[in-house]
Amino acid sequence: MLAGTLHGQDVDWARDLYEHGLKGRALEMYVGILHTASYPPAAKAEALYYMGQMSFEDGSFATAMNDWQKLVSEYPESPRAVELKDRFTQLQEVYSKVADPPIDSVVARSYIKNGDFWARTEKKFEVNTSLLPNLDLGAAWYDRVIAEFPGTEAADLAMQRKVFLWLGSVDADYPRNVAGMLEAFVAYEAAFPKDENLQAFRYQISQAYWRHGDWLTTTTWLNKIIQAAGDKSTFYSDMARARLDNMHQ
Repeated sequence: MLAGTLHGQDVDWARDLYEHGLKGRALEMYVGILHTASYPPAAKAEALYYMGQMSFEDGSFATAMNDWQKLVSEYPESPRAVELKDRFTQLQEVYSKVADPPIDSVVARSYIKNGDFWARTEKKFEVNTSLLPNLDLGAAWYDRVIAEFPGTEAADLAMQRKVFLWLGSVDADYPRNVAGMLEAFVAYEAAFPKDENLQAFRYQISQAYWRHGDWLTTTTWLNKIIQAAGDKSTFYSDMARARLDNMHQ
């Protein structure tokens, strides 16, 4: 592993800059790592991975794909390459806009820019989702993350998104969608029992029942919040007690 070496410290430093929102400085460090001969392959692979990640987040999809393809091509044995290999088609299909590849010719770029001026159309694919099973399709993509990256922050986030997916659909088809909401939350709670967001989700679930006049189940979920807080007075435990007092008046 890189950790503990001078080079490893540089990689860790760059990642910390990225995770704290200092993307410009992080990108500069990663580019430096990539183009400095003394850095080992593992460091260069990590640099390419995060360079692609930052470009992807900024909407520069073609640049991101170039970085990731270079990573897989030049450092195929690295863990990051293993993660990305054979997933490029999926990544490309997720693009909301047509990816503009790097064009070296200034003349060619000017022609395209002139064409775009007259075209006056937004370069994005429109997808009509009416009459499609949005809940099932959304949940299926979250399930892929949960299955392929178990126990990771990515799985944690995907499980949260899945609960949000059902919470947002409860009112549209109550009580049928309640089962999906509960199943998603129970799985999330079991996988990440100490997650700091569990209390917030418990309160959201209690509100879903409250909106539909199910006072008994609302009370059950509010008490779950209070029990989870224990002796501590927290934002959600205080709200749960206040809601219970209001319901019993």
